[in-house]
Amino acid sequence: MKRVFLLWVFLGATVWAQASRPAAVPAAPWDMAALLRTLTSDKLGGRGVGEIHKTRSLLEKEFKKAGLKELLPGYRQSFVRHGLRGVNLVGLLPARGKVRHPGHLIISAHYDHLGRRGGKMYPGACDNASGVVAMLQIAHNLRGEDRQRDILFIAFDLEEKGLLGSHAYAARPLRPLKSCHFFITMDMLGRKGLGVIDRQMFVQGWEWTPAVLPLLQNAARRHDMKLGCFWSDVTGDRSDFVAFRDRGVPHLFFSVGENRDYHQPGDRFEVIDMALLKRQTATVQKTLQALMKRPGRFVYRQIPDMNIIEFHSLKQVALALAEEARGAGKESLRRQSLFLASFAERVIRKGRPGSQDRQALLRAIRTMLQAMR
Repeated sequence: MKRVFLLWVFLGATVWAQASRPAAVPAAPWDMAALLRTLTSDKLGGRGVGEIHKTRSLLEKEFKKAGLKELLPGYRQSFVRHGLRGVNLVGLLPARGKVRHPGHLIISAHYDHLGRRGGKMYPGACDNASGVVAMLQIAHNLRGEDRQRDILFIAFDLEEKGLLGSHAYAARPLRPLKSCHFFITMDMLGRKGLGVIDRQMFVQGWEWTPAVLPLLQNAARRHDMKLGCFWSDVTGDRSDFVAFRDRGVPHLFFSVGENRDYHQPGDRFEVIDMALLKRQTATVQKTLQALMKRPGRFVYRQIPDMNIIEFHSLKQVALALAEEARGAGKESLRRQSLFLASFAERVIRKGRPGSQDRQALLRAIRTMLQAMR
């Protein structure tokens, strides 16, 4: 009886002690929209050079939340380039699981923007808070999964000053670039393609490794996205893939292209379509996962691949623009878009583009983009 009494006292004391402890507060779920709103808020000042330190401190915390490991204290890779000081943020999600392939992947986005100019703030929601939150969303999504390769997540600084952060990293990489299986960068997401084409995203860089095209197409189908596949010369050397391309690293550049708010104060949180951004992020993540699981290396071509897919993409975009122009009463743009669609169809029927076709495509796209401005 005494033993029963003592047991009762022990159990009662244990229950009381557990009940008296404050209940553990569950960690708040990571909120993609909340971070996007903060990155575009007035307190971060448009992420310009004068106030960029606030953004670095915020992203350091976000890297930790995503479970990324530090390769340098505070994830910070400081650099000086062309007389400007900058800081890239680099976090590692190491491989885990039974199957591991050699090499590593890099997924990136630049976090700087234009700051304040002439008394106005440039929030940079599409350019490129969208890419930063997409990158971190992918880190959160992959955190608990098996990963066949190490993945570096890099937020580049001073992209707006001439791609300085990515050039600085490529000059002093934390992992040898020869072991980089693929480099991916995202710059301007969360809006319709060219500001008007629904579920449209563009991808460049594949022309050096055309074997990646089936992976891209599968990812787009999986998430009901349309991919416009064009050579990088369509837009020129305007994003962080350049330093990696110049070193022969397989690479992809995802973007929705320019819109009316590009480098304007109107590029605010409110213009971002969060549902679309999540779909675009999922498409990039699916591509990254396919690259992660692929055991062999990609052959990097010495010259870009002359591929009919560019003309299919031109036709798709031109027809979408023609429909948009018709609804907006822009008859000149509608006629021009239909002409470009007809040109693309002629090359598709021929079956194999030639160099003259490619030059005509390049001129056509630049003319079309100019007509939209």
